[in-house]
Parts: sequence; C-alpha cells; structure tokens
Amino acid sequence: MANSAGFADSPDSDGHSSSGIADRLAWEWAGAALFAVAGALYAIRMLPRHPGATATIALPLLVIAGLFLANWVKRAGIRTAHS
Repeated sequence: MANSAGFADSPDSDGHSSSGIADRLAWEWAGAALFAVAGALYAIRMLPRHPGATATIALPLLVIAGLFLANWVKRAGIRTAHS
C-alpha cells in the first residue's frame, strides 16, 4: 500500500506501517559520509575567500554528518542488543 507521497509503506517489527524520512534513509553511514564530504569540500574551496560564509554553511553540514554517524552507531548497538 502506498502512502500520500507515493512510497510503499513497509511494516516494522510490530507489523505497523511507517513512512517517515528515517525509514527512507536506512544507510546512515552513507548520509554521514556524503554530508561530511560536502562540508569539507565546501570549506576547502571557500574558506580562503569567504571565512564567515564558510562557517555558516559548512558547519551545519558537518553537524548533520555527525548526527547521521551517531544514529548509525546507536542503531548498530540496538541491533546487536536484540540479537
């Protein structure tokens, strides 16, 4: 069955369908890597010319990368605890 966005709902371990963004981003490590690379590349290219703008844009990208990484580590601990 599809949700309002047109994605197929997938049942979780309790049999309930969920369609949140976290379900769509199942590869937290990939999100962490992509945001970290984007932030680092932006900082490397723009830091010499625009230090203030670089911090405003690159730091949130790096924070998001850290959140993805923390979520990946936390979910790994949950998965091993349930095994």
